[in-house]
Amino acid sequence: MPEKGQPPCELAAAKKSLASRVKQIRRLASESIGKRQTRLISDRFMEARSQGLECTVPGVISGYWPINHEIDITQLLRSLHGEGMTICLPVYNGLKRSMIFRSWEPGDVLYSGTFGVYEPSREKKELRPAVLLVPLLAFDALGNRLGYGGGCYDSTIIALRRLGDIITVGVAFDCQQVDSVPADERDQRMDWIITEEKVMRLGRI
Repeated sequence: MPEKGQPPCELAAAKKSLASRVKQIRRLASESIGKRQTRLISDRFMEARSQGLECTVPGVISGYWPINHEIDITQLLRSLHGEGMTICLPVYNGLKRSMIFRSWEPGDVLYSGTFGVYEPSREKKELRPAVLLVPLLAFDALGNRLGYGGGCYDSTIIALRRLGDIITVGVAFDCQQVDSVPADERDQRMDWIITEEKVMRLGRI
């Protein structure tokens, strides 16, 4: 990880270079694994629960609707809803560079919002999740996460952690793991990372 105080322009350049490389890797993984990814990631999530990931019923868990070859968790969200979990999806607030979360149920119509991300309608109830499933562009063994560069997830996680305990679960294809993700003190590490092949229990370092 870059040392604290690294010039922001150097950190941004390092992140951009890594993002460009890993997007192609993720696309190839998505095409190769295909529809099996929905079952595989559900299996790994259940494995994480058996290893101590707290996901109790009833409870509120935030997912995401996959775009740009992100690993598909839609079947997992349906299964968790079927268990009695309350599911929500992120809604971007561009002015604050952060997100709120609105409820989702299977069959709900979603709308294309900021960055083309599908979001619930404004009529859906706003919620505060206890568990966040977070899409990744890249990750490393320390739980550092590379996103799309807007800082929305980092800002949101910081705000949620000020309000109480939350659990962050990064979700990616196994091939998206790299030796080191460029990061500084504002980049929020994941508590867990799950891929189609493994579960990583990290906690916060």
